Amino acid sequence: MPGLLVATLGLAALTQQFESVFIAVKWLGVAFILFIAWNLWSKNTEQMQAPPKRSAGAGLLAGAVLTLSNPKAVVFFGAVLPHAFDLTALS
Repeated sequence: MPGLLVATLGLAALTQQFESVFIAVKWLGVAFILFIAWNLWSKNTEQMQAPPKRSAGAGLLAGAVLTLSNPKAVVFFGAVLPHAFDLTALS
């Protein structure tokens, strides 16, 4: 619990120190969401577009890169594998 309190107070001090930066990031996020909304709203839905052709290898590579770059997966397997397998027996 004390670690959470220290982290919370540290973040509060950081936001007070750099208040204008956080406000700018907030408004940039609002502008980005409005940009995405405008693109979706003004998209031409009259003509159906065929999805781009992809090979199975490209899809497999994209999935592997996405999975390997996910930090939650790395933390999960780092936490589960030592308990699921006896790593001293592996050669």
